[in-house]
Amino acid sequence: MVIFDIPDRTEACRYANMLMTVPRGYYVDLNPVCSLNPNFSSHQVSSLLLFFLFKAIFEVISSEHSYLHSLEILIRMFKNSTELSEAMTKTEHHHLFSNISDVCEASKKFFKELEERHNQSLVIDDISDIVCSHAESNFDPYITYCSNEVYQQRTLQRLM
Repeated sequence: MVIFDIPDRTEACRYANMLMTVPRGYYVDLNPVCSLNPNFSSHQVSSLLLFFLFKAIFEVISSEHSYLHSLEILIRMFKNSTELSEAMTKTEHHHLFSNISDVCEASKKFFKELEERHNQSLVIDDISDIVCSHAESNFDPYITYCSNEVYQQRTLQRLM
């Protein structure tokens, strides 16, 4: 388990702010917590850091689960729909759904490893190795899918 041993309270607050700067433009500022509560010890701030770390890990796992579920619905209900396939050309179908099945498989692999880590211990203190591994080895389907977005948008506009 990760133990935050930060002797200086100011350093703990700075570290907490650095940790809580996350992708997608969200930013959690712990300075108000630290400055409103000058009696917070370094231990209390470290405990707060652990809470946010566990919360962030839970968010990654639950978000990936939800994303995977949405991908499976997309594939089952739309990509594999005979009616929908008959309503468009093969090229339009390909442009619209691109390699979504590959993206779904990559998501399944990622979620499976996250789930395995969760099954090892209810308290997960690190998933960075899983994230890095998948970013290095399973990211190509996402790149392909995103690079086809222009075709998807054009096809969708034409079909509407």
